[in-house]
Amino acid sequence: MSESIQQEDKAVANCIFCGKPLKRDEIVRYHGAISCQECAEKAKMQQERFTSPLFFIIGGIGALIAAVGSIGYILASLFSFAPPAPYPWVVSGYSLLSLGLALLSVGYIGLYFNWDRKWGFVLAICSLIGCLGGLIYLNLYLTLGPPGSWDMVTPPIYIISQYVFEGGLFISLALSGALIILTRDDHGIEVLTLATAGASLLGSAITYFLLPALTLLSIYFLTARAVWTSQPPVRPEVKRKEAYAYPNK
Repeated sequence: MSESIQQEDKAVANCIFCGKPLKRDEIVRYHGAISCQECAEKAKMQQERFTSPLFFIIGGIGALIAAVGSIGYILASLFSFAPPAPYPWVVSGYSLLSLGLALLSVGYIGLYFNWDRKWGFVLAICSLIGCLGGLIYLNLYLTLGPPGSWDMVTPPIYIISQYVFEGGLFISLALSGALIILTRDDHGIEVLTLATAGASLLGSAITYFLLPALTLLSIYFLTARAVWTSQPPVRPEVKRKEAYAYPNK
């Protein structure tokens, strides 16, 4: 009996965070790793800060704003062969799409923090580049007026900013369509994931599919689950005498 009590009082493992020796009844599991209760709670609080569902909510709102902006962008693109396009369509299209891309980058970063999808940073960078190009183009449009409406050579920055905007928009859609399929198990709704991926690929190639592509992307983000809301990271360790016993010396 005394030997059994001594075994219970002996440190059988160390905390993965602070290295503190732990008795059997002091061990908890943090995502499967051995930890003390204090360190596990600190790690949980830090994880909740970075794996908040707020990333997905902001990304979903951004995609919805971009979807609304795509209407003006699509209408303006119809006049690309007979400029200038109507002023309200260009301004609403580029401004809302640029804002939407900026917010979408937050949703893409959430893919990394929640589901460990490192390519989320690549998508975020593409979105921010598109946002920057769109804002520069819009500023030039408001300052100089639409291309073709004045008797002078179009400044190169005008054309470059438009290419940067469209490149960031369409490349991010193409990459998200191709890569988002990898997270269909993480999201939990496979039909929505596949529909979003397909629409994103179509939207990256055909301008007129931007509205359904961005709408589905918005629904995808708004229905995504953060890690800490779907599974508890900290749980007590089940006592097993043979699990952490040191070998006899």
